[in-house]
Amino acid sequence: MSSDDVAAPHWLRGLLSQKPAPIPWKRGLRAAASIAGPVAVGLAFGRIDLGVLVSLGALCVVFADIDGPYPYRFQRTGWAAVAGVTGYLVGAHLGSSGAWALILIAGVSALVSAIGSNASMAGLQLLVFAVLGTGQTAEPWLAARCFGLGAAVALLLSLAAWPVRGAAHERAAVAAVYDQIAVMLAASGTTAARQARRHLTDTLNAAYDALFNVRSHLAGRDRSYRRLFVLLTETTPVIEAAVAMVNAKRQAPPEYVTYLLDSAYRIRVREPLAEPPELTAEGRVAAQLHAGLRAVAEFRRSDGDTDRRQDSERIDPGVLLGRRTWLVVLRFDALRRSRCGRWLALGPRARLLGHLDRGDRPEAGLRLGVR
Repeated sequence: MSSDDVAAPHWLRGLLSQKPAPIPWKRGLRAAASIAGPVAVGLAFGRIDLGVLVSLGALCVVFADIDGPYPYRFQRTGWAAVAGVTGYLVGAHLGSSGAWALILIAGVSALVSAIGSNASMAGLQLLVFAVLGTGQTAEPWLAARCFGLGAAVALLLSLAAWPVRGAAHERAAVAAVYDQIAVMLAASGTTAARQARRHLTDTLNAAYDALFNVRSHLAGRDRSYRRLFVLLTETTPVIEAAVAMVNAKRQAPPEYVTYLLDSAYRIRVREPLAEPPELTAEGRVAAQLHAGLRAVAEFRRSDGDTDRRQDSERIDPGVLLGRRTWLVVLRFDALRRSRCGRWLALGPRARLLGHLDRGDRPEAGLRLGVR
């Protein structure tokens, strides 16, 4: 490098650096087991024709399976399985003589695909497996049952860990933040403190990205993910106090480092946090760190899984699914559609007239309201 060259700052190198996407080994193993397994069983019992039909049903779910929150995966793969079984059954009944009926199925698939991403996947499965079903020579109901069995097996393999690992990925991301805070405090006052702070920033960004990614896929509120998000938000005073202690090049008490590592473990295994150690160090930064840790511990202790609402405050399912509720929802949706474009058009003008900040834009508030 010549004397005229200037090294790029670390934040710019971080933005421009490319990280390879991780290989989805678990999804690949599930696909291999759900597709090759039925063929192997059919070959062993001398009915490879039925094994192929079962593997076709599994292929319908494997096409739609993705990584992400389990509720979203259940919606995506579930609708894909229903559409695939329906299309295959219709195609098997039509046979090779029902080529013209495929045009109608293609139209239905196109209409369904306009609803959303999950519906688009379901519409594609409906059309593809309807075409495959027209070439089926086996008895239609037998073929449809084998197809449905394969789809059910693949769906079960995809969602088997939901009861025990529903939010394990996002919980591990939040726990990693506490691990990195402990590493940064342990490196305070040394040359490794600056690199540890960068790692904490990357870990914090990864945790927020994981939770925001879940929120973007879920249609409503989910208690588990909301608790994790609030826990990560409650950690902000702890992070600020830890960064201030590192900037002042002050050594953190070892018991705080041990407590943070223990807290990360307890978050991973879904246990309440222990009481933070007593404040022994002097100074405002140490007091802020102790106060932040105590606030997080109190939040975890008071956040139980029981519903504390009174019976009169709980929503009656009959009211939620009633005719009047859905009329109000449809009316609100029509009102939102009629005013959405008008607000987006007036948003920039209002910002210029009122000198609003980015967070106070009307169109930004509209986006949050619509989501």
